[in-house]
Amino acid sequence: MDSQQNEDDELTELLTEECNPELDLVESGVCHQLLLQDPTITTVGAHFHLFNRIDKASSIGNSRHVRELSFTLSNGYGPAEVMRFTKGLAVNRSIVKFELGIFVYGGLGGCKLFENLLPFFESNTQCTQLRFLYKDSQIISESLIKAFAASSSLSRVKINKLGSDSDDDITALEEKLISTLISRNQLRQLSMKGNLIGKNGSIDIAKMLANTRTLKSLSLLDTGDDLNPTIIAKGLSKNNSVAHFAYNGKDPHMFLQLKSINFALKRLDLSSSSYGENHVIGQSLSVAL
Repeated sequence: MDSQQNEDDELTELLTEECNPELDLVESGVCHQLLLQDPTITTVGAHFHLFNRIDKASSIGNSRHVRELSFTLSNGYGPAEVMRFTKGLAVNRSIVKFELGIFVYGGLGGCKLFENLLPFFESNTQCTQLRFLYKDSQIISESLIKAFAASSSLSRVKINKLGSDSDDDITALEEKLISTLISRNQLRQLSMKGNLIGKNGSIDIAKMLANTRTLKSLSLLDTGDDLNPTIIAKGLSKNNSVAHFAYNGKDPHMFLQLKSINFALKRLDLSSSSYGENHVIGQSLSVAL
């Protein structure tokens, strides 16, 4: 009974946790280098945009107590500040939860942001949680994929594309990024919300579902019309670890039959899905199995 309760508590934590920075390096008027030496500060938010200049941004690397970092890069960022910050991040070994938001349109120019992320993911075995948010497909690069792939400890991954349109085409690098992340054997939570997933991505996800023994939660919300629910459902039918599955695309009835096939599945969230021409599922189907 205790084992079952612990598993339920872990699932609840996976689905509800949010990052709320205690120290915002943009809003704070106090020298953050001193604050980063304060062991009571464990969560930091760093936001780079046109009007933002952060002194000694590299001091994040000297911190040994910061556990959560939210890093946001907006249009008009200051490349010098970003470079100092990521060079500091490269030597950090304390961060457990890393949120990276890239809201820059077009390429990143001469900013070698992702090259500096490689040693961080390569050497920081404490980092188990990654959330990556982006708007423009052009910012996905081989160096970013290489950085994420270098981690041996990531178990909770959220990769969310914001403002995607169902008419957009998924790029080859986006497909490679998705394939790289879902191939990780130790994944416990995966959210692909907003990413356009085509047939190739559907096949990769189905293969991962058939082979994983650790994944507890999978979200495929807003993943476009090209995702193949038949292929995903086949993968889920062979899975014995996923307890929560969320989907709001076409043909949601493909997943309703899983109740009698996948006994590990505890919650099937098909919110906002359409069921045939009459949309009989409507806005709120969430089934506790």
